[in-house]
Amino acid sequence: MSDSSKGYQFTLSGNTVTAVYEVEHGRVKFERMDSDETWSFDGTNVIKTEWDDGRLETTTYSDANGDGLFFKASKTYTGTSSYSGRDDHGSDGNDSDDHNNDHGNWGDSTASLDAQLYGEEGYQFDIDVNGVVTAVYEVEHGRVEAERMDWNETWAFDGLDVIQTETKFGKVETTVYTDANQDGVFQKGFELEVLTGENLRTLETYKFSLADGSSATGDFAAEGDAITGMMELGRRGWKVDRIDVNETLQIVEVGGDNLILKTKTQWNGEIDFSVFRDDDNDGLWTEIADGETLDAYVSMDGEVDLVGIVDAGLLQAADVLIA
Repeated sequence: MSDSSKGYQFTLSGNTVTAVYEVEHGRVKFERMDSDETWSFDGTNVIKTEWDDGRLETTTYSDANGDGLFFKASKTYTGTSSYSGRDDHGSDGNDSDDHNNDHGNWGDSTASLDAQLYGEEGYQFDIDVNGVVTAVYEVEHGRVEAERMDWNETWAFDGLDVIQTETKFGKVETTVYTDANQDGVFQKGFELEVLTGENLRTLETYKFSLADGSSATGDFAAEGDAITGMMELGRRGWKVDRIDVNETLQIVEVGGDNLILKTKTQWNGEIDFSVFRDDDNDGLWTEIADGETLDAYVSMDGEVDLVGIVDAGLLQAADVLIA
C-alpha cells in the first residue's frame, strides 16, 4: 500500500462499530460518527448507512487482504443503481461526502464550516487509536494554528471529551474540552485548579459561621447546615468576606468527609466554584480547589456536582495537603 492510499480502521464490539479511524499518508485520525449514521460489521465487511437528501446511502468497507485496513468498496442509494468509485488502492475516488469535508474533524487541522463562516473559536485535536491527543490546534477568526504541547501537560480523549492536565509548582490544573454540537470544534467547558500544599504561599484560610452563630468545623458541620457568614485571613488579620446574592455556600459530605462548596453563577450561566476542607477540625478551612464550569459536572438542577468531581479523581492532588 502506498502512503497516499486512504483507508479506514474500526474498533468493534461484537457486530457493533464503536469507533472509526481514517488512515492517510501514514497517519491515523479519529473520525466522528454522526448521529444520523449507523455502523455495523457483518463478519466480513463494515457497513455504514445514513440519510442523504432523502435517500438512504449505504457504504461498504472491505478488508480484502485481512490486514485490518479497510477500503471503500461500494456505495448505493435506495432507488438508484450501485455506485463504486474505487481507485487502484481500493479507496473511493470521490471523498466529498467524508466527515472532514461535511462537518470538520476532531483530528483535522482545517477549520470546520462553522468556524469558516461564523468565526467560531475553539480547539481541534489530532487523536491516535489509543485515545492519546498528539496535536492541538486553536481555531480563531476562521484560522487554525498549531498549539505547543508543553512537557508538563498530558492530553487524553475519553471518547467524548478531551482532558488536559497540567502540573505546576504547588498545583494541578485540569481542563475539559467539549464538542456540544459535534462540529469538530471543541470549547473549554470545565477548568479546575487543585492545590497540593507544596507551595504554602498559595494556601488561603477561611472561617465559616453557621445559622446558630457557631463556627463550622470539619467534624461538626453537617450536610444541610446553613452557612451564614464567611471570613478570610489576610496579612492584617481576619476580614469579612461578603456573600453576594448570586453566591451559595453549602456543606457537602463526600466519602465521610465534610467539604464546603462555594458557587457563584455568572450572567452567562458559567458557575465559578471553590472547595474548602478542615482536616484537623479547628474551624480553619483551607481552599483546596477552585474552578469554573458551563455544563460539565453540573447536576440536572444546575448545581455543581462535587461528588462527581471527587469520584472522577479530580481532587486527588489535594490529598497530601493538610487543611
